[in-house]
Amino acid sequence: ATFFSDLFEGVWNGTDPMTLTVPMPEGLSFVKSHAGNNECPTIEDFWTAWHEDAIRGLAPPLPVNVKLPAALPKSQLKIPAGVRWEDGPYAHQGQAVRAWEERRRGILAIATGGGKTIASLVAATRLQDEVGKLLLVIAAPYKPLVDQWEREVRRFGAESLPLREMSEEQRLNRLQQAIHTLELGQSKVEVAVVTNALLNQPGFRAFLTKVPSGISTLLIADEVHNLGAPAFAQNPPQGFAYRLGLSATPIRQYDEEGTAALLAYFGDVVFAFDLGQAIRAGCLTRYQYYLHPVDLSAPEFEEWEEISAKLIKMGFGAVDDDSPGIAFDDVKKLLFRRRSILENAGSKIACLKTLLRSARPSAIQNTLIYTSAKHRSGQTTQLVLVNRLLNELGIVGRELTYQETGSGEAGEILTGFGDGTYQAITCMKVLDEGVDIPQTTSAYLMASSTVVREWVQRRGRILRNAPGKALAHLHDFMVVPPELESKTARSVLRRELERAREFASLADNSGAPGGPWEVISKYEPRVA
Repeated sequence: ATFFSDLFEGVWNGTDPMTLTVPMPEGLSFVKSHAGNNECPTIEDFWTAWHEDAIRGLAPPLPVNVKLPAALPKSQLKIPAGVRWEDGPYAHQGQAVRAWEERRRGILAIATGGGKTIASLVAATRLQDEVGKLLLVIAAPYKPLVDQWEREVRRFGAESLPLREMSEEQRLNRLQQAIHTLELGQSKVEVAVVTNALLNQPGFRAFLTKVPSGISTLLIADEVHNLGAPAFAQNPPQGFAYRLGLSATPIRQYDEEGTAALLAYFGDVVFAFDLGQAIRAGCLTRYQYYLHPVDLSAPEFEEWEEISAKLIKMGFGAVDDDSPGIAFDDVKKLLFRRRSILENAGSKIACLKTLLRSARPSAIQNTLIYTSAKHRSGQTTQLVLVNRLLNELGIVGRELTYQETGSGEAGEILTGFGDGTYQAITCMKVLDEGVDIPQTTSAYLMASSTVVREWVQRRGRILRNAPGKALAHLHDFMVVPPELESKTARSVLRRELERAREFASLADNSGAPGGPWEVISKYEPRVA
């Protein structure tokens, strides 16, 4: 009895040399941080967590008679067990990694859902193992994408630096601590996941120029086409020895200058794996495409014609509505107004109502409804109209816009969508890039731009694999002018048909009776 009593007292008080005892709050916090890990935490796991907290100045006091190990476990990336990146459906990831490793600069043009995140972290892990000391900066355009990257980095065995909610001074101090940790050999990698906005900040740029030469630097840029914008392209950071860009669509439509700047900085596209390849390989779900012609009303078409006439007089008649780089504000406003007429065509709401009713509102689930990001002066926005329609039909939905993303509500909304709390999400452009919503089985494209990248990105969002998901359903609304006598009217339908052909090309039902090709064939002769 005395033996067991002494053993208990030693464990309880932290004096037993074979046992590591920590206070309950710290222990629970550690266990919570490892939730979802099938393996029991080890002593090495504890020291890794303790070391990470020590760097932040948050480490709990060590238990009595327990001293800091002479050699702390090093923070490093490790390819997770079970990740097959060299064979199977994702064998293209291995090809992509090796293509990039030939120069360690370049862009991977891999379709959404094709595993470009895994491929890039495999490449980073292999680089880390070679150079020994690596500062890895991952840049993404939006906060939800930053969240996803932090989770993926954790899956690879490392923790990203806690830079959020810090002042610029605190952030720079924390980055300097990370550099010091690398210099001392206390870690093999330090990872900073940042937004593109932070990447462009002068203080962060200045920090990058002062990284010691003994530390290698790698930039992974997600949705890299965004960095073709002038804010980055005209003054890109030169502190990265290694550069890896990721995008399903790296070429910037209508922007040759921005595309050239991207390729000059990151290098050429070294590997490509398109949407069709991803579907055939099983990386993405197959889909059926439903094309719904909707009428442009006479007043709407009249307004379209008036704006087109003004643009022709100003010498911009051949310019597409979504063309960037227009220097004249009055021209941009006219292009915006003209595009909004198509995106907000009133007949779309009536068509959507018919489709949702036929699908039975109570049975609606895992549904995305993309609405226009443009608005017509003095009119209720399409987003509001669709939300009202869902309420009228008794469909439980939530909107997800930049406002919800900025306030931090996006995570809760996406979780609710995944567990069935919300039958539908209404959204604008915020879900076009990167955000994982694999549960989606149906999507209604109320508004689409003329940008091919958007067409690829949206399908990538909708076609991600999920348990029990064998097929996705895409509904598209094709605007048809009331008459096709004028050149401008035919140009409207011609552009709508271009998108329809692109979506139909990979659809399972493309040639079926009543399928999209049959609809397209009825209208193509009218624009010839």
